[in-house]
Amino acid sequence: MDSFSVGVECAMEGCVLTKCMSEMSEEGGGVKMCLKSRESDLKVSGCSFVMCMCLTENGRGGGMMIDALDPNVEYTDTKISPLRLRLENILFVMNEAFVGKDVFINCYSIASQVNETLFVLDLNQDALKSNNSICGRDDADNVDVDLIALITFYYSAQVFLSASGSDSRRCGAQNNPCQSVCCGLKHVENSLLKVLWIDEECLIGGECEIGDLRITSIAREAATIHFNARIEET
Repeated sequence: MDSFSVGVECAMEGCVLTKCMSEMSEEGGGVKMCLKSRESDLKVSGCSFVMCMCLTENGRGGGMMIDALDPNVEYTDTKISPLRLRLENILFVMNEAFVGKDVFINCYSIASQVNETLFVLDLNQDALKSNNSICGRDDADNVDVDLIALITFYYSAQVFLSASGSDSRRCGAQNNPCQSVCCGLKHVENSLLKVLWIDEECLIGGECEIGDLRITSIAREAATIHFNARIEET
């Protein structure tokens, strides 16, 4: 297990952690990251955590442990702010821990500091369908919380569409594309780069505004032509 503190800004991108293990520490089988300032900005993107384990009796965070609770700070409701944290496009496979086998987040208040826009994850991957995948500890109430239950809607700057996809609250990832443009637009978060990726002709699905989106074909240029033609027809 590796452990480090995040200063102002840190990005962990494209890493692969396999069979990492913590036998002594109760926190973080693969990696433990400490956000010791409200200005700390952490992004974990494009990483894989495979068979990482936190084997102690009360182990938390088999894949990763994110500690945003500074023991030297006396927290009050007026001193807390949402975590500057982003977990996106991460693969979890067969990680293990007593609580939060894939991710565990320790902070003062789940309700005030954690929201679903922190997570840009394919919620249809097998690991995230099971219980005890992404959890957190609410220090204000001194309880562990299942954070997957809070992620009810998929948001991303890049949303995938396909005629063979399905419109739902969690669609939009490459492995779970939305079917219609209107549904896909609802999943595009506020970002400087906004992209709708399509692999074939898609449905409009009602009234919607395209705005400042970039529209890109995955497989063939013809898809973009068909797509634009349908937009103009409406």
